[in-house]
Amino acid sequence: MTNERGRPELLVKFNGPAPLGAINELELSIRDDRDRSDDQTLAGGATPEERARTIWGPFRLSPHIDGADALGRSAGTFSLTHGEQRRLALEASKPPRWYEDAEGARRWRGEYQHTPLRVWVVCRVEGHKPWKLTADLITNGMTPEWVQAH
Repeated sequence: MTNERGRPELLVKFNGPAPLGAINELELSIRDDRDRSDDQTLAGGATPEERARTIWGPFRLSPHIDGADALGRSAGTFSLTHGEQRRLALEASKPPRWYEDAEGARRWRGEYQHTPLRVWVVCRVEGHKPWKLTADLITNGMTPEWVQAH
């Protein structure tokens, strides 16, 4: 992660192994802090769909920029040759509706401001089985601008 251009970005670089030459297809997605798919649904609380639409962490990909989806969860598929890098724009994750008012926004910020950005990367190279990488990336003290969901 970097903030060298005045905004948070994720740098994705293919360092090797060099004999592969290139990663033909790379799919990157932002992970949640934990799996919430089996959480109980309480009356008036978050539905499974609302939990799935929330990125539970400090950052998301900037929607519709650099091939990111509307939620900011996944980047479009791209390729990288050895030594090449790609920058993906990031922005602060959005608190869900049940984190209401200024107190809820403060609570959300407090829960995620010091947590890593969690990512999955699926790589495909011709002649090889696909493989999946996971990483918890330290945000180097970057402070996202937090806003309340509407």
